[in-house]
Amino acid sequence: CDWSSDVCSSDLILHHRQYRYDGSVNLNFLAQSSMLDRYYVHEPIAGKTSRLVDEEAHHLLHVMRARVGHEVTLFDGSGVEWHAKVMRLGRSEVELELLARHEVDRELPIDVTLAVALPKGDRQRWLVEKAVELGVRCLTPLVTEHGVAQPVEKALVRLRRTVIEASKQCGRNQLMEISEPAILRDCLRSPAAADTLKILADPRGRVALRTLLDDCGGAPAGRLTFA
Repeated sequence: CDWSSDVCSSDLILHHRQYRYDGSVNLNFLAQSSMLDRYYVHEPIAGKTSRLVDEEAHHLLHVMRARVGHEVTLFDGSGVEWHAKVMRLGRSEVELELLARHEVDRELPIDVTLAVALPKGDRQRWLVEKAVELGVRCLTPLVTEHGVAQPVEKALVRLRRTVIEASKQCGRNQLMEISEPAILRDCLRSPAAADTLKILADPRGRVALRTLLDDCGGAPAGRLTFA
């Protein structure tokens, strides 16, 4: 499959950003929340209050210079987002009151896994950002013989932080998984890859990705694995 030719990423982005309402979503809230800054909470959000720490607190305190009463959107990766208001500002943490809980599904109707050898430098961050924006469910770093950037633990930590930042920007409430590194053979033979459509991106390929999916009747139900 020729990954690069005749593939319009904007079509996928538009599909990814369509909302699927369950009847309980307040449409006025959605219009308002789209204008609020989003912050990731590392612990599951529960109860009537939550707090931001580390990088998230630093950004709200020292970059945004928030004051008591400042309103934001919180998410914890569970698929839900909260409308929240700053209650207390500390030196390195922010306590917030939870005003409303909303289930807003911005995920693709299929599970897409991307298995890829990591590029070097800024292209690595760009790859993860675009995978998040396009709705990829899981990214598997491939260990290759001639790879220019090996998926060591330090790199994986950095990539997972990029997932959070990209999710904050594009509005996803579930975090794309960065799985443990694998070689291509093991990746394709894993139980998770069983009974899935597998597509190998090859610059020498003669079939465009869009053509392949159109021949399948559109994006297939279930799971999709790219390598």
